Amino acid sequence: MIKITKNLLQQIKEQLVLVVFLFASLISALIINDSWNSYTSELTEHAEEIRQPVVSSISRHFNNLEQSLQQFKSLINTFYSLNDVQFHQIARQILEQYSYIEKAVYMPRIMQSQRVYFKRDLEDDYMINFNIREYNQLKKLIVSPQNQSVYYPFMNVEPRSVDNIMLHGFNAYSITSFSQAIDLAISSGEIVPLTIDKDVYQNKNLEYWLLLAVYSGFTAPESIELRTKRVSGIIAYKVDLNNIVNIATIEKTFLNFEIFTEVKKHKGGFKTNKFVLYNNEVTEGKKTLSPPFTVLLSDTMAIYTSSQSLWISYEQFMGSKNKDLYPLLLIIFLSIIITLLCTFFMWKILKNMQKKQLCFESLMEKTTVVPWEADTKLNFIYIGAQFTTLTGYKAEQCYDPIFWNEHIHHHDNKNISTILKNKIKEGNDFELEFRFYTANGSIIWLKEMVTLIYKNNRLIKLQGFLQDITEYKNLS
Repeated sequence: MIKITKNLLQQIKEQLVLVVFLFASLISALIINDSWNSYTSELTEHAEEIRQPVVSSISRHFNNLEQSLQQFKSLINTFYSLNDVQFHQIARQILEQYSYIEKAVYMPRIMQSQRVYFKRDLEDDYMINFNIREYNQLKKLIVSPQNQSVYYPFMNVEPRSVDNIMLHGFNAYSITSFSQAIDLAISSGEIVPLTIDKDVYQNKNLEYWLLLAVYSGFTAPESIELRTKRVSGIIAYKVDLNNIVNIATIEKTFLNFEIFTEVKKHKGGFKTNKFVLYNNEVTEGKKTLSPPFTVLLSDTMAIYTSSQSLWISYEQFMGSKNKDLYPLLLIIFLSIIITLLCTFFMWKILKNMQKKQLCFESLMEKTTVVPWEADTKLNFIYIGAQFTTLTGYKAEQCYDPIFWNEHIHHHDNKNISTILKNKIKEGNDFELEFRFYTANGSIIWLKEMVTLIYKNNRLIKLQGFLQDITEYKNLS
């Protein structure tokens, strides 16, 4: 028997309770993690169901725009083969088929030497006073200077009023972003996207344009030099982004949503045009907070149209209705409760065990019987505290083999070692009686009851009790 002190029992109890708590917590964490993964997997599928129609719609709309622009180019190329009624009728069919075409513009290329004749022809044909105009540094609309080499004036064809062709005369080439896009459209022969920043020409909103060059001979020449020589103008669509992208849907499910593309620069390299940017982090000055248990999914995906490679970059809320959260919340709640209950019951069991052990030790310490334990070499490794009461010596002194040789009566000490070895060889439990000198010099009789402890048929230790039989010996 090994004595367990109160402090040791308390430490063991605390460690076992901690182990049970950690084990229960680990099991609960695994269950919660598995449930959370299942929950987020369902949310991902739900988010995909919401996102895919948005992406498909955007892709379809941009393809429609490019096809419509090609149709409009064909109409411009056949302008002189149609009468006014035919031209207006076809233009109306092209421009009114999609509500997100906010404005259709034809910008003829006017060289410096052609400007006077172009102005005269328009004034004669339409009976108006026409000038090519642009904004100066003060953003004031003025007549374009005469010393510029080339002009691309707006000639607007509004989708809702095709019959009323308005000759705006604004020189798009005076805006740097427009001039770069025009040059790229001419040199590439492809549709070029363009984003016009705010306040470039007193505009309050972000604008998105698609530009396409028109050449004499109708098709784009293979060499850039011939394209530059044969270009007759630029056609462009101004696109209403609020119609091409369903902002109401994006506001509900996306934190950030942007569409961008890389286009070749006129002088080489690539330029990124970001033509849709939606940021829902701040709405009317108040930061939007995500609902509880909402996962934020960030990703980038490609959209390919006939003329562009687009990318959508987004941060999407993967939220759900409250009823979908109930199973997850229930699992989390039950896992926490089970962890606490396991910890509490283990603490209760250990407390009762500690109480019983302490009661047993208290009972044993009040008896005259001294428990002990020794190894196979007959060296004591434990002896009860009652030994001090019985003999006057400290229990720690018993661990020294010389102590017993000095304190066992010399008549008994001669034979006791031999008797012990013989009894151990026999392999049976046995008893011994011997006299012992106490600390005050008196002699007492001790009875030693020995039990041999085996494991796998091998002796591993000895246990037993020492009992004071002095009174019994005196009576006998």
